[in-house]
Amino acid sequence: MPIFILSTGTSSPATTFQKSGTSISLQRVFKREISSPPTNTETYVLLFPIPSYHRFLYYFRFSLYITSIQTLTTLHLSGNSIGAEGAQHIANALGTNTTLTTLNLRSNEIGAEGAQHIADALQTNTALTTLDLSWNEIGAKGAKHIADALRTNTTLTTLHLSGNPIGAEGAQHIANALGTNTTLTTLHIGWNQIGAGGAPHFADALRTNTTLTTLHIGWNQIGAGGAQHIADALRTNTTLTTLNLRSNEIGAEGALHIANALGTNTTLTTLHLSWNGIGAEGAQHIANALRTNTTLTTLELRWNSIGDEIADHIADALGRNIVKRQDGIDLALN
Repeated sequence: MPIFILSTGTSSPATTFQKSGTSISLQRVFKREISSPPTNTETYVLLFPIPSYHRFLYYFRFSLYITSIQTLTTLHLSGNSIGAEGAQHIANALGTNTTLTTLNLRSNEIGAEGAQHIADALQTNTALTTLDLSWNEIGAKGAKHIADALRTNTTLTTLHLSGNPIGAEGAQHIANALGTNTTLTTLHIGWNQIGAGGAPHFADALRTNTTLTTLHIGWNQIGAGGAQHIADALRTNTTLTTLNLRSNEIGAEGALHIANALGTNTTLTTLHLSWNGIGAEGAQHIANALRTNTTLTTLELRWNSIGDEIADHIADALGRNIVKRQDGIDLALN
């Protein structure tokens, strides 16, 4: 199944594609591939710089192309500065395309307007399962557009929204959508300035959502208060298996809340708590939880100033918990 990767890199294009000056002649490529697509090639790689004065023409032709070919399943367009206009062309193609399952638009400056175009396409598209809109400056407004799409879309399973400064407001939009969405299993929403105000919204979502299994919410400064909300939700949630809380300034107090939740949660298998300043006190709380928790298999506690003594306590806790045989505990740089 063909995979197209477009970037602004300087690598030479595939030998079957001809160059014209410093950029590939896309018209020639499109005519050739649409009229007689190769039957023995599994991966096509297009690497080319896009002159700004030709952007509209290129995006329009490309949108037509991915609409026409019915074998394309994965498309990577990261780092091309396509903007809202380019996003609209891609969205138009998604409206009729029935084979594309993975779309990566990371770092393309599409903004809230571009997010709206993609969201509109998600209302009708029934093929896409993985979408990456990370680092696109969509903000809270763009998050609302995506959230609206999640309420009706029934095929998307993985969504990347990291680095979009959606804030607490945007977090509320996405979290509310999770209350009704029944297909999304993985959500990456780190580096979004969610803060302590946004954490309760995701906690509420975890109480009602029954499909999300992986939540990456690191680098959001949720603090101890935010950790408490997430921990309270973990007491009743029975579907989440992976939780990433890296670099959230939860401290020892936040670690205590998470540790208490581990005492009753029976589904979480992977937990990331690195760069949280939990110190020896916080690590001790986690160690105490490990004595009774029988489901956690991977725990990351890097860069938390834990010290040798508490590391010994964690090792002792693992020794006492005879049910756990294959724990992955990462205590690097402590």
